[in-house]
Amino acid sequence: MKILTKSRSEEELEEYDYRDSFKITIETKEKTLKMDFTDGEPEDANLCRDFNDVYSIEEALVLAYNAGKNGETLEQGLVE
Repeated sequence: MKILTKSRSEEELEEYDYRDSFKITIETKEKTLKMDFTDGEPEDANLCRDFNDVYSIEEALVLAYNAGKNGETLEQGLVE
């Protein structure tokens, strides 16, 4: 199982008006799941718009649990 993460660099933050982004990819033998959380306009930053991948967290936990139960080793890294 691989867990890959990425957030914006200093240059990217400046380009996007200091709105950050966090991406996480979980790759198992069973499935690949990608989640993306990005700062948006403060007045409408909500689960439905900017943080809707929060609804995938339960699936990510089940994937990680099953991968561990099935003997998959854990690798961590950065999304390229």
